[in-house]
Amino acid sequence: MTLKPPPQKAGEAGLSQFREAVKLYESSLTNRWSREFHRKELARWQKLYATLAVKRDRGSASAIHFENVATLCGDLLTEYGQEPPPKKRAKKKFTPAPLSYPDFPDEVTHRLHFLEGPGLRRQRALSLIDFAPFLERQTSGSGRVLVSIGVPATEVRFFERLVEAIGDMTAGNLERAGFDTGYVMRPTGIPQGESWTANPLNPNLPLARIWADNGHAQGYGWQARVMGTDFKGRDGQGLPTDLPSDVGDLPWDPDLTWQRILDLTEANKLEDAAELVNAIPGRDREILFDEVIYLRFLTDGKVRADDIRFLARKYAEGSLISGRLLDEFEEFIGSLGKALEDSPPILEKMTRLNPDFGSHMLPPWPPASDWPAYKKHVSGFTTPGGPRGRIFSVNVDIGLGDCMSFFASNMIEADNSFRRDRGIPEIGRGWVSEVALLDLIRTIWPSA
Repeated sequence: MTLKPPPQKAGEAGLSQFREAVKLYESSLTNRWSREFHRKELARWQKLYATLAVKRDRGSASAIHFENVATLCGDLLTEYGQEPPPKKRAKKKFTPAPLSYPDFPDEVTHRLHFLEGPGLRRQRALSLIDFAPFLERQTSGSGRVLVSIGVPATEVRFFERLVEAIGDMTAGNLERAGFDTGYVMRPTGIPQGESWTANPLNPNLPLARIWADNGHAQGYGWQARVMGTDFKGRDGQGLPTDLPSDVGDLPWDPDLTWQRILDLTEANKLEDAAELVNAIPGRDREILFDEVIYLRFLTDGKVRADDIRFLARKYAEGSLISGRLLDEFEEFIGSLGKALEDSPPILEKMTRLNPDFGSHMLPPWPPASDWPAYKKHVSGFTTPGGPRGRIFSVNVDIGLGDCMSFFASNMIEADNSFRRDRGIPEIGRGWVSEVALLDLIRTIWPSA
């Protein structure tokens, strides 16, 4: 909403309308930046019109009008007042739920525990857990979910893959997540700033057993394999004796469809792999957006809206009309598809897919368009760039941040199209704050 003091010809009615417009606008300002900007505008107008009044003949119609506008802006500024001190966010109150240790069958010897969450790494680990023979969830008092997975020794390959997927995300603070662990690390009565020794941990507590399981699982991660004999582990026993010896030599996936796709990309049959990927609904491969983008790049295919649903969801969550975008997410995906058709992105302009990326390194990197050479080069590094993929055997490492930046213009166009279809002004058109727009709409139509 654009505010502007009334012209002289509007008279007293114009001043009254301006006051009403300002009050309506002020009721919609919900962030500190927009409120400060509004105060500065009122102060600027007050000074400007006071100066204009002085420069007019005293008692003239224009001088009286300018004086009235300056007085009105000053009154509005006084009425609006200064910004109150920021309120401290109250801590969420909840009753911690007792932490329990799952009743694993005796044959389930390899165990792992981690908290669910919206992050990409946790989501990719969660996509694998349905293949685990043993799976149990428990919910904390704050609503966080702890996942416990167990597999027998005969399925150590799957366990190794799961540990690699979750990485160091097993090290969550269960007490902060809303569980009653039954353990207090800091002794009571120790003054702040003095050194202290942690209370002994009862090995029979569920927390101790969970920590022990996750400590043992660390030996199956790529960090432990890189360290080799230098890795001692939580128990000091070093690397596990049953660690698969062919890890990294042959691509493997617990799902037969993704295994087939891996086999095809390993054989450089990328068009065939793309056909299988296309047959999988976008929502079922949402977290593999980076690998799908790379596959589109290698096959000269166009990126579809279903390919970047994860990016679209991240964009929607950060939008100033996030509620509407998430409530009507499929419609937003439709708008994104149209935006991608109207302005197809040139994938080789992405940092990692640019032909010149790595050309000045020693040794020079092969172009990402040469998949066999790229795979051979990346596989030669001792430390992998990240967890293995489900489409490609090595991590393509395009990067979430780079992807979000690259598709930003398409997201904005889709957002504007979504708004136009619903009668909402486009981004930055006619409103100082988009939050103001949405809040004002909801004061008139609460169901909007």
